[in-house]
This record gives sequence, C-alpha cells and structure tokens, in this order.
Amino acid sequence: MLTPVSITQDILERFQDTFTSRWVGHLGSKHFPSQAQWEQALGSCNGFFFYGMESFLSHILVERLVAMNLQECQVAVLLDLARSYQSLRRHMETVEHRSASQLSLEEPVEAAILLSLVGVKSILANQWPTLLQDNALRASVLWENLLAVGKPVGETVRLLQKMTGEEAVNQDEASQTLKDKLPLLQSSELLPTTLNLVLYGLPHHAIG
Repeated sequence: MLTPVSITQDILERFQDTFTSRWVGHLGSKHFPSQAQWEQALGSCNGFFFYGMESFLSHILVERLVAMNLQECQVAVLLDLARSYQSLRRHMETVEHRSASQLSLEEPVEAAILLSLVGVKSILANQWPTLLQDNALRASVLWENLLAVGKPVGETVRLLQKMTGEEAVNQDEASQTLKDKLPLLQSSELLPTTLNLVLYGLPHHAIG
C-alpha cells in the first residue's frame, strides 16, 4: 500500500485536475527506463520528481548526467534511499562494474552537488536510508503543501522538519494508510524521520 508506485498514483489522481495531468514520466516496477529515456525526461523538464528504491544516481550514469544542461529545471525532488530485497539485488548487480570513486558520487551530498552544477536550482533530497512509510509521509506532506497550498519549497521542507506525530497523522485526512501507520505517536513527539529531507539551493521556488 505504501510503495512508490501506489503513492505516486494517489498523488497523480488527487491533483489531476490542477497539476499532474501535465506530468510525464515512467511509473511502475516492471519496466526500468533506459539511459536515453532518463536523459529525455531530465532534459525536457521544468521540475523533476524521483520516487523509488535505492539512490537516484544508481539509476542513471553519472558521466551522462554531468554532460547534460538542466538550466530549465527549477526543482528536483528525490524521495529515494528506500530498500527492498529485490532492489538490493538489482543494485548489487550494477555496482560490480563501478569503482569506489564512482560509487561515492551516488551519495546524497554528491548527488545534490552534481545536479546543482548542471543547472538545477533547488534540490530536495533524503540524506540517509529510509523506510517506505517514511517516504510516503514525505510525499504526502510535500505535494499537499507544494501543489494544494502553493508554499515555496523552503517553507515546505521546514514545515516537514518541524512536524510532530499528531500533525503527521492529521495533516492529510484523505490518506487513511498514513493514519494507520502512525497511531502511537504522541502529539509532542517530533518525528526524527522528518529531518531526513534537506533542501539544497534556492528556497523560494513555488510550483504552480
């Protein structure tokens, strides 16, 4: 219920009339985009949303990314670093042919630096490994505030970082799955998981 595919489908349906009908990309776990498809998606976008398993840069060749011009991309949201047995197995198969220096570029800070260098203005990215339910919470809070409320990215990330357990449960009445996952948190209990997402770059961008 809290897989990237199911949560993304909920987001697409919820904001279809106002925003997401204009989104294009790849959705699903059976087909993985080729390098050419990654480059086409990144090179033609004003904003980019990655929501998947393992690190974002484990899916695209770094040497191809750094050769791109992403000056038109205002915001990149990377909800990555979740892991399953299947994703770990696929990841291990791909890292066999990469050097230690190449693998180090997949780390969150290095990924943000590379995206910034090729032109992305604002990067929202996880900083350490996370759980599916935590990424689901981030996705819900982010898109509710970025799309429905219209807050800028900096204010939205700060709101997420200050969120308590009760706020996490009540922030989205439409998402019963999240409410079921967070029933035991006290109202004064800050969520350590909300500190995982960090903003690199400009804080004033709004999606509209």
